[in-house]
This record gives sequence, C-alpha cells and structure tokens, in this order.
Amino acid sequence: MRHTRDVKSPSIRDVLNDLAANLPDSPPEGLSPSFAPDFTDIAQWIALDSDVLSLYKAHLDARAEYLNTLVAHGADSPLSEIAADRSDSLWCALEARLYELRMDRTAQARKALAQKLENEAARTRNIAAQQADREARTAQNVALRTRQTEEKQRRSHLFFFWYWCQFVIGARMEHPLPCPSLSRTFAAA
Repeated sequence: MRHTRDVKSPSIRDVLNDLAANLPDSPPEGLSPSFAPDFTDIAQWIALDSDVLSLYKAHLDARAEYLNTLVAHGADSPLSEIAADRSDSLWCALEARLYELRMDRTAQARKALAQKLENEAARTRNIAAQQADREARTAQNVALRTRQTEEKQRRSHLFFFWYWCQFVIGARMEHPLPCPSLSRTFAAA
C-alpha cells in the first residue's frame, strides 16, 4: 500500500498569485508591455462586434457576482474562488476576442471607418454648434442695434420737440399774440 501525505495541495489561485507576485514590474529591454485594453478601445469594438459586447456584459456580471460572493462568504470560500475564476476567464475571453479583431484586417477597416465616421459626426456637431453660436450673436447684435436706433430716434424727437417748444415760446415773447379775454378784463377795470 502506498502512503500518501496529508498535505493540502495549493489551489490554482494560489499558484497564479505566486506567479504574479514574482513578475517584474517592467518588461525586459526590447519587449513591449503586455496589452491591457482600456475602456475606450473596448467601447469602440463593442460598437462593431456583438461578441465583444456579450463578453463584456458577462464579465461585468461575473465581477459583480464575485464581489457579492466575497461579501457573503469571505475571500477563503470556494464559492469566491469559483466566482473569481469565472470573472477572470471571461476577461481572458474578452481579451482573446479583442486580439482576434486586431489581427483581422476587415475588422480593423470597420473600426477605422467607424472611428472616421464618429470623428466626422463630431466635426459636424462642432460646426453646427459654432454656426448656432454665430447666429445667436448676430441676433443679439441686430437687437442691440435696433434698440440703439430706436433710442437715437426717440432722443432726436425729444430734441426736436424741445427746440420747437423753445422756438414757439421765443416767438410769442417777441410777438405776443393778443388775447381777447385779457384785453377785455383790463379794459373793464
């Protein structure tokens, strides 16, 4: 009969964590750093590929499930390990799909075209916003000029009326008009 040791074998997670702890902080000279897609890259591919969308949604769901399992059962729970492995495997599947798309020339062309269309749409929106801004400023200038013209006309009318009043009052002083009622009043007295 063979004797087996009662030594607990390390879990896959422990082995992977040990490997990750021993990795250097930067890649060796001459090698580029490993690809870690940022969300903008994923968002561009989501718009073009339904598989990326479904993998990303599944990864987010698995990540939420993992965090809920951590809270409910703790980090040492087998359920937490399984949830973490599921989340990690979905992330790896997502990265693999992104790699496939990057290597596919047709997908690259679709992405470039989509990016070009998005840039053109943004440029069009920017031009439309500038045009609307110019039109608004033009309308404000027209309204201001209209108010200034109306104010100028009002002042000129007041000025004319004032001078007309001065002329009439001055003419009366130089050549007073006879007032029949006053002459009768003074004559009667």
